[in-house]
Amino acid sequence: VAAVFLCAAISSGAQAQNFSQFYSFGDSTIYSGWYRNAAPNSTNSTYHEHFPAGLAAGCGKATTNPGQSSSEMLAGKFSLLANPANTPGGTNYATGDARNNQINTSGLLGAVPTVTQIDNYLLSSNGLANSGALYVISSGGNDVLFAENNLAAPARAAYVTTAGNDLVGAVARLQAAGARYIVVPNQPESFGAGDLRSLRSLYDNTVWFGLAGRGVNFIPADINAIYRAIFANPASFGFQFVSNSGTG
Repeated sequence: VAAVFLCAAISSGAQAQNFSQFYSFGDSTIYSGWYRNAAPNSTNSTYHEHFPAGLAAGCGKATTNPGQSSSEMLAGKFSLLANPANTPGGTNYATGDARNNQINTSGLLGAVPTVTQIDNYLLSSNGLANSGALYVISSGGNDVLFAENNLAAPARAAYVTTAGNDLVGAVARLQAAGARYIVVPNQPESFGAGDLRSLRSLYDNTVWFGLAGRGVNFIPADINAIYRAIFANPASFGFQFVSNSGTG
């Protein structure tokens, strides 16, 4: 779904653009197999026990093997690749379970924060971003869930706002380094429990308005809108069942 809508969001003029590379940063919504090449250091012992066998069976990315991830599908629309950045020539820095600027203390401990991913890319390129590349930054969902599940109610909004501002700063650095085509999706703020919706909306506003305030020329891909459209008429998108669950 994310890949389909992102393609629609950057249609017409963008599709006529011949991008030279595809770069992506973020969490499991966009990663393409980082953990196939770097163990995630989960706190779950059972996960570690079965991880080698999973890799041998072809697992290691958040999709049905051998299906493509959203980043691979989107890159493919422009005849480009979105291989993990920890493989030769790879350009997808995203890692599942990543937060914007915080190192995980539970879950997948090997997740690289999205801000760090962007900084690592710029470090590897001597501080220069490829001006002819397409960049997609899909991050923030794990920060919202962390705030909801781990913080007292009064502290949640402050944490989510800080996470959003951290990402804004990193994307601004990316543009200042030369990036020109930057896509930033939002969170599904119309779905889930009431508190989650509120936090997602706060996060989205922080990021999009923050980027605009910093003068970042970006494409705001409204993932939330396509979720609403699917929920309103699932059959037209080929779905039989949809759910407005507590986690969206």
